[in-house]
Amino acid sequence: MGETTPDHQQINLAGRLVFLIGPPGGGMRRLVHQARAHHLGRGRVIFPRRYLALASDIASKREARSQTEDAHYLPRDVFHDYVNQGFFALHWGDGSTLYGIGREIESWMDAGLDVVVPADMDILARAQARYPSMKAVVVSPNADAMKAWMAGSETVVSSCDAGAFRQAQFHRADGGYFARGFPNLPMVQTDEDFTKAAERLLVLLARS
Repeated sequence: MGETTPDHQQINLAGRLVFLIGPPGGGMRRLVHQARAHHLGRGRVIFPRRYLALASDIASKREARSQTEDAHYLPRDVFHDYVNQGFFALHWGDGSTLYGIGREIESWMDAGLDVVVPADMDILARAQARYPSMKAVVVSPNADAMKAWMAGSETVVSSCDAGAFRQAQFHRADGGYFARGFPNLPMVQTDEDFTKAAERLLVLLARS
């Protein structure tokens, strides 16, 4: 696993990449924090720290975010250097925050571990093309929050086309959630005790 591979090359490994997707403010970071603490290294699941680069106007919030995100925070120029050097297995982001997952995940998956990471829906297709065994799990406080997110009515949506894109790529049918190219997606609700939600996530990972 010492050599890097082009981003478009398909990689088949013993373990899986599991992406957590859902509406902003849905408690995803807190869920990961609880699941990591609850798991305590048992089983074949790992919750790695993401690499984040914040815009200067929100960099002051790093401490507050790191308490739940527990991320590796990088200056934006260093983040871009890492991208150019092929340091990340996957990376994405918008103007305010850049996200990256280090290539160390491939060593863990090669050893048979499932790697669980919060991610954006827009990267699902690229991630699945690279890691065919990739799975996705929906994380949301409740069905109403999911409906608002899918419709693009969240205040964080800056583009008028974002809602239409989301509806085209991600929809609900027959009581389940579907993303383009993905089967029925399981959902973990975070409107209750986060410890219980973390337990449900770990049970779901063990069964899938």
